[in-house]
Amino acid sequence: MLIISICPIVVLYTVILGLESVRLDWSREILNTFLDSRTVNCNNIG
Repeated sequence: MLIISICPIVVLYTVILGLESVRLDWSREILNTFLDSRTVNCNNIG
């Protein structure tokens, strides 16, 4: 019974960790793209 109750928790924990890492990478990509585009815009204006 203990194994049955632990398994879903481990799976859920793994899924949450995976989603968090994916979301962090995604946020970093968007942030980098935003900063790059802003830098390019500033250079064009300057």
